[in-house]
Amino acid sequence: MIRKALLLSTLIWSLGTVARAADEPAAPDFNRDVAPILQTYCAACHSADAPEAELVLESHKGLVAGGASGAAIVPGKADESRLIGVLTGKLEPAMPPEDNEKPSDKEIAVLVAWINAGAKASTGPAPDPVPLKVPKIEPTVPVHEAVTSVAFAPDGKTLAVARFDTIELLAMPERTLLVKLGPHRGRINSVRFSADGKRLVAAGGQPGVVGEVRVWNVENAKPAATIEGHNDSLYAAVISPDGKLLATSSYDQQIKLWDLAGKELRTLAGHNDAVFDLAFRPNGKVLASASGDRTVKLWDVAGGERLDTFGQPTKEQYCVAFSPDGKRVAAGGVDNRIRVWNISPDAKENTNPLVYARFAHEAAVVNLVFSADGKTLVSAGEDRTVKVWEAETMTEKRLLAQSDWAPALALTPDGKTIAVGRLDGSLEFYEAESGQVIPTPPPPKPELASLSRQGVQSGAKTRLTLAGKHLAEATEIKASHDKLAARIIERPSGKQLKIEVEPAADLPRGRYELWVTSAGGESTRHRLFVDELPQVQEAEPNDALADAEATPPAAQVWGTLAKRGDVDHFAFDARAGQQLVFDVSAASLGSKANVVVTLFDARGRVLADNNDFGGSSDPLLAYRIPADGRYVVQLSDLMLEGSKEHTYRLSYGVLPVPTGVYPLSVPAGEAAEVEVTGFNLPQDLKVNVPAGDSGELTVPIDAAKYRVREPLKVVVGTLPEKLEVEPNDTPEAATAIDLPATVGGRLQPADESTDALGDNDYFRFESKAGQTWIVETDAARRGSPVDTVVEVLHEDGSPVERVLLQAVRDSTVTFRGIDSVTRDCRLTNWEEMQLNQLLYINGEVVKLFRSPRGPDSGFLFYEGDGGKRLLYYDTSATVHAVDEPCYIVEPHEPGSQLISTGLPIFPVYYTNDDDAQRRIGSDSRLTFTAPADGSYLVRVRDARGYGGDRFAYRLTVRPPTPDFNVALRGGDNVAAGSGTEFVLTVTRIDGFDGEVHVDVTNVPEGFRVSSPIVVQAGHREAKGVIFAEPDAKQPADEAIAKVEVRAKAQVGSAEIVKPVSGFDKLKLTGKPKLLVRLEPAELVVAPGSTITAKLIVERNGHDDLVKFEVENMPHGVIVDNIGLSGVLMPKGENEREIFITADKWVPEATRQCYARALQAGGQCSAPVVIHVRQPSPLAEAGD
Repeated sequence: MIRKALLLSTLIWSLGTVARAADEPAAPDFNRDVAPILQTYCAACHSADAPEAELVLESHKGLVAGGASGAAIVPGKADESRLIGVLTGKLEPAMPPEDNEKPSDKEIAVLVAWINAGAKASTGPAPDPVPLKVPKIEPTVPVHEAVTSVAFAPDGKTLAVARFDTIELLAMPERTLLVKLGPHRGRINSVRFSADGKRLVAAGGQPGVVGEVRVWNVENAKPAATIEGHNDSLYAAVISPDGKLLATSSYDQQIKLWDLAGKELRTLAGHNDAVFDLAFRPNGKVLASASGDRTVKLWDVAGGERLDTFGQPTKEQYCVAFSPDGKRVAAGGVDNRIRVWNISPDAKENTNPLVYARFAHEAAVVNLVFSADGKTLVSAGEDRTVKVWEAETMTEKRLLAQSDWAPALALTPDGKTIAVGRLDGSLEFYEAESGQVIPTPPPPKPELASLSRQGVQSGAKTRLTLAGKHLAEATEIKASHDKLAARIIERPSGKQLKIEVEPAADLPRGRYELWVTSAGGESTRHRLFVDELPQVQEAEPNDALADAEATPPAAQVWGTLAKRGDVDHFAFDARAGQQLVFDVSAASLGSKANVVVTLFDARGRVLADNNDFGGSSDPLLAYRIPADGRYVVQLSDLMLEGSKEHTYRLSYGVLPVPTGVYPLSVPAGEAAEVEVTGFNLPQDLKVNVPAGDSGELTVPIDAAKYRVREPLKVVVGTLPEKLEVEPNDTPEAATAIDLPATVGGRLQPADESTDALGDNDYFRFESKAGQTWIVETDAARRGSPVDTVVEVLHEDGSPVERVLLQAVRDSTVTFRGIDSVTRDCRLTNWEEMQLNQLLYINGEVVKLFRSPRGPDSGFLFYEGDGGKRLLYYDTSATVHAVDEPCYIVEPHEPGSQLISTGLPIFPVYYTNDDDAQRRIGSDSRLTFTAPADGSYLVRVRDARGYGGDRFAYRLTVRPPTPDFNVALRGGDNVAAGSGTEFVLTVTRIDGFDGEVHVDVTNVPEGFRVSSPIVVQAGHREAKGVIFAEPDAKQPADEAIAKVEVRAKAQVGSAEIVKPVSGFDKLKLTGKPKLLVRLEPAELVVAPGSTITAKLIVERNGHDDLVKFEVENMPHGVIVDNIGLSGVLMPKGENEREIFITADKWVPEATRQCYARALQAGGQCSAPVVIHVRQPSPLAEAGD
């Protein structure tokens, strides 16, 4: 019990002691509280360099040590301490001296408290030297920062300009700001570049406190080192020629040598006043100094010894310079003279005679600069003049009057330009030879390259950094909307501009533009997106789920998949029942990223993902949240690619996003109402569309309420418009339509209670036997996700047979499979096949266009749009595997009685998935000819069985209107004595399959064209050549404008003629490196026979292998001795015989063919006429 009482008493006493200690103020700290007082009132007379009465008050050690009068303090006893006695006037002599500011009673109380507390030293590091107490006085007039020093970089392309505490780096000769360096401590008195131009040193500091050298990395404008030393500000800092040493000088009379990392190596003592300037001898072994003690001294850099003292000056010396050859030193100062000494190799005392002492200025000489060749010396004086001297004889060449003192002086490395900086803040440039002022170049046009952020929130201020060139001279930031305010905050460099933008709260969401203006003009405009969502800039690392960046429940995130394999994660909180939308923009903003968006729950389970939407590679993902909690969204590239150009914008939250409309078309000339579908929209949202006559109409959706990814549009129909009537998913319930017509439909999701694979929409129409109809869907082209399949059926729903294909030769796909695009396929038994035969491959029908060029190549099929293979009988392209069976087939009428060949017979029905001509993507199109009078059905379904609100389509059934269009490309640049190829491409419309003849007339003098050109029946293109004679001249624009290209064809019973654009940019070029000839000028070949011709080249600089093609021969006529890469002309050869063979089935024809080199710019021969002619009976008899 007694023990417990004692413990309790001890605890109470301890708590009371602690409470009393907490109430007592902490003892003053020497570094924090005492040293600043001593520095302010005492250090001027009691510094370590020259302590009066041997008392040092700069440090705790010196204060405790005392001085000549004994101890300055008695720890614990302030009333017995001499320091307190002299400060309070109780002891003599009273301090500080008379007429000096004295410490306040409060400051003396701090000293007393510190001594009474034991006068302890600080335990932490010594503080930064005490800053000067300078009253803040606001200027009443514009301030012009004085130019205190200038220096050219060794390459002359950059000028450093010191203005008080900041250095400006200017691009020369443009004089535009590159970057600002600083602020520095105190005023900068000197700037110098290193010999290699990679570093820049600035000398400055605070007078009476400390000197500072800042070493800058010029390339990245970042400080490489900050060195503090000396007891006063620095007047000079210079790097040795080898870049290893730094020499500094100060008002404190000292010179110090440092390494570039800031380690002090030695102090050079000997001057009795401020050291104003330093200069290294070019070999780096000798240092010259100019001082207020009226001397110039030479120092041995390696050992630190003084080598010589020049005592001839009669007043303070401000500047010193070594000649580039190191043989002379020039100095100047308050005695208005420039003195020049010859310096011996070892620079020792009594070996360095004075050679010149020129009265140079009417006032003090403040700067001296030698030209790089040593022939010129430039001086600046307080008499407001700059003078140019012939250095060898110190003869004055010219005088340049100044508006103010010019302490800053520099010469370009080539010695042609003098830069002068003045105390009034002006900077002038002179031609060194003539003394003429070099006019200021016209201001450059600002260039804007990028913005630090692409998105800002409406109603909020956002700071941006603009990157580009010539931005320091910017005067204003302009915006494309008056509610987007922007202002300049800072101009840190010519490459950067800091601005603040503030979009008004009611500024509509969308894309706007910012640009920079200056006296030089306006920059290009850069986009800036404004959105009401909070803006988030992605911050790495966020590659793992565990490192997901925390973001608000709804936000807009801007990020970059910066490297291959980069994945970004963002975590947010969501509530049960919310339908969150994740809308990604990448490709639509010009990004290379093909983004995949994936949603995870807190346990890392995948909930949903998406890669594309509505025909765009930019994903849109909607997901209804099952439970309250944290979720993570991940963004990655589909192929795991990454770079700085793989950027994205993610907008997410409970966002109202329209994604589609129904129906997809409206009647012409009538206002209509359409249904809007999407996510987080009001139920049964409908919008009125105004009347239109043709084309497309944008559905007017309120952009302030709804986030539309891209404008939703409807087609203005040119035929009667009708909507499907559900239910119409059986033949019996088919919606009746009168032809021609367009029907709007929508495929519903599959009924899970049945086995049906998705919705089927049926439409009934009447037709007479022999009537032909185009049946076409428009869905994917309108952004609908439906992949339609259309079929024409009998009234009972059975398929209508279109053609019977009887196999006459079997084959298989060999070597490798083919995708749904390629035209090249290797087939077994290919030697037994002929051009223009039909090939059946598992439901797909193609036609053989070109035979293999040897065993290592395949057949080429006829070409549809976009270089894809053309399909026949409206079959659809699919993928085919190696060894898949295929057959050469012959077409027969449905119901034909065929003699068996032992090979299959394939019925083909009126069905199409993807357009056979490859023109309308995944939409469907077929041509139906009614076999008999009666009712027929069109069935529309999705190829995958999908359906939903967005799965809308337009079905059009109309009569065909056969037609064609022709486009010409190429043939612009023609070399003299050579030809250039051009290509004619025919677009065939609604079943037109006939020949198209193209005539080129009114060709300029000196040119000829292979005209007429025939695009053969069923073919998509033909080629021609425009040839310039060796003496041809560039035709005048008027002559070119007279060239006419016309295409004509027999369409039904009418001959249609159409103009074709081309040759409007015809230009004659010089002689090419290769000239090509095909001989003889006329060729005749009979079907089933072979003739010879000769290829001849003239080499004018192209001596390598040449490959050739012979173009525009009738189909079925080929060069027989051709390889996979064409006809080869080996290096060193100039002639090659070729064999031209016509297949037996080739009809009589005449064409103009030519040879084209596949190298040397595709040079072509002149056109050569080739005839396919049946041999005459007499010729056959003679044979």
